[in-house]
Parts: sequence; structure tokens; C-alpha cells
Amino acid sequence: MTEFLRILIFCIWVVGFALLIYAGQFLRQTNALAARRWAIASSLFLGILYLFTESPLSSFVPSNSLMRNASQWYIAAILLLTPFVSILGARRPTNKFWSYFIVLPMIFVLGFPILVNWMGGGMDDQFSIQPPVLIGFLFVLMMGVGNYFGTQLTLPAILAGCSVILIVVPLTTTVSPVVPVLVLAMTFPAAVAMHGLSIIWAYWSLRKRSNTETGSPYNQLWFNFQNLFGIVWAKRVAEQINQAAESKQWQVRLELHGLVWQQTELTTEQKTETIKELDKHLRWALLRFVEEEWIERSLK
Repeated sequence: MTEFLRILIFCIWVVGFALLIYAGQFLRQTNALAARRWAIASSLFLGILYLFTESPLSSFVPSNSLMRNASQWYIAAILLLTPFVSILGARRPTNKFWSYFIVLPMIFVLGFPILVNWMGGGMDDQFSIQPPVLIGFLFVLMMGVGNYFGTQLTLPAILAGCSVILIVVPLTTTVSPVVPVLVLAMTFPAAVAMHGLSIIWAYWSLRKRSNTETGSPYNQLWFNFQNLFGIVWAKRVAEQINQAAESKQWQVRLELHGLVWQQTELTTEQKTETIKELDKHLRWALLRFVEEEWIERSLK
């Protein structure tokens, strides 16, 4: 790889990491801050690993060949899963212990092959992932990335998932022996570039939607929630709202693509009353994920 490409990839990571830090102002007063902290930690680890193995600084690191850093790259891949898993526990009060009882145990379970290799006295250049571990890893990855299918973050999430795959798959026992060393030498830097691009793309995607595109402040609020917490939580909230709508005989339903009115010939008074009731129930459901101030900002 040329020096220019190494520097370009590092610059892409720096821009992505800077946007990740800057995104804190958009996530304040939400339960997504824990996922952001995991994202910062994983991205920082990935950037430092790249800096000391693929950049000019690698000359100061002894025995820094690709395969001698295999276990470190696998750790980076595990950490890149943590933001996706963290957001699945964003609802109060579960969010208070999700990182301790779900995210950290996941890191330990997926990282167990590293402990086995180290405790067995194996060299890092002998480290590889067995197919059962790979299957479990990919299952967690698909679950996390799939949570954002259908949102503004669909393509950035896929790109982020592909960056993780580029790290993990070459380390498996069934792939690494048959893949040329030159190809393996390109997968890890490519993963860093894709990771940085996924953050840049996600930031751009979240900023481009406007009220004129959504047609309603409540649609804007709803899409903001979906984009942040994913389809899994959006479906849960929609079910709660639609149960209330059915019991109270509202003429509106909350779908993933926004508010859907059952009748178009409602009077202004009827529509205003329905929106008032919807507002109360929607706020109650969303307050388990965000603060009141975040809701007000999204409605503006």
C-alpha cells in the first residue's frame, strides 16, 4: 500500500472520529449516549491500532506484521459491535444495567478464543477464529445492523457492518489459509476506511432530512426517533400507540413511514383533538428513551 493511501485512510478515520465526538450535542438528553460512548471507545481503539500497525509509526513497533496483530484486530472487531448492541437496551430502566449485564458479557464470550490462545501459550500469529465463533459473531452483527434497516441509517449501517466483516472473516480458519497475503494486507486498512466513511455518511444522513420532507412535526419526531434507536424500538412504540388508537377509536395510526389517517374527511376540531391525544401518548412512550427537551427540539 502506498504512503498516500495510508495517510488518506487515516484522515478518513480522523474526520469520522471528530464527527462522532461532535455528535454528542445531538444525542444529549437521550439514552443513546451509552451507545455513543461505546462507539467512541471502539473507534479510538481501531484508529490507534491502525496508526501503530499500518502507518509510518509502525516502524517503532516490533514484530508488527499483519498476522502478529490478528488478535488485536479481532478485539477491535468485537468492540465495533458494542454500539449496535448497546442501543438495543436503550429503554429505561433497562439502560441502567444493559452495558454491565449484556454488552460486557458479549465482549467476554466473543473474545474467549483470544484468552484460550493466550493461556495456551499460542503465538499471536497462530490466532484464528473457529467457524462456530464466526457464526455467533455474524449473528450479533446482523442483529445490530438489521436494527437500522428501513431508516436513514440503512446504508451507513451496512457499510459499518461490512467494515467489521473485513476484519473478522479473513481471521477464520477456513478463509485465512487460502487468501493471499497481499489481499489480507489490504482488508484491515480497508475496514478502517469503511468505518470512517460509515460515520461520515451517518452524520450526513441524519442532517439532511427536514420538516418539509416529512410533512408533519410529528413525523419529524417519529423519524428522528427511528433513526436514533432503530426499527426494533420503533415497532414497539408503534404497537403501544396503535393499541391506544384502537381502544380510543382514533382515526389515525402510527406506521414506520409516519402517521396514517384512516379518514380524510375529519373536521378540524376532530383532527386537533386526535393530535392532542396522540401527542400525550407518544410523549409518554418516548420519554422512556429521551428527555422532554429532545422531543420539543424534534417538533420544531
